[in-house]
Amino acid sequence: MITWISKGGAALCGLFLLSACEEGDAFLAGLAPAPQEPTRQATMASGAVTIAAPQGYCIDNRALGQRFALMARCDVISGQGNAAAPLSIITVSLSPAPEGAPLPTAQVTAAALGLSNVQNTTQRRDTVIFRADGPAPSQALDGTHWRGTALIGNQIMGVALYGPAGRPPIGREGRGILADLIAGTKTAE
Repeated sequence: MITWISKGGAALCGLFLLSACEEGDAFLAGLAPAPQEPTRQATMASGAVTIAAPQGYCIDNRALGQRFALMARCDVISGQGNAAAPLSIITVSLSPAPEGAPLPTAQVTAAALGLSNVQNTTQRRDTVIFRADGPAPSQALDGTHWRGTALIGNQIMGVALYGPAGRPPIGREGRGILADLIAGTKTAE
């Protein structure tokens, strides 16, 4: 049973954020009607978890909730920063971890989400990261994407990294981006 993934929320946010997109370098071009102050860290799950955006990414405050966050490159969200990070969006969802339940494997997650071609899997005690093909939350996003699952205190965190459709998929650097996001996430002490 996987209840910690919010595909509907991700799809809604992805469609909202990408509604003004055009092809090419205009990916995520209408993200912010007015630049926001860059947010690199946010507290979620009623204070149980603090997420920290990976290098080059910021949190979109308009899509931030207790259980869902959306990130993009800081220059796209705020107009500040450089374009060193890959052009992409990152989704983060949190759900209470069932006590004693094991972390879902890449194969279990893929089966639950209708993903195929699972590859480049890294699994550690409290973290799973892999690349797969499957439905993207928007036609503007590539179906080949990176996913991760992590046990963070008493929460299960699901993360996904999507690049723009029509461009080469994000390579192995996607694993590092999600690993940095997971490593920077902390529980309330």
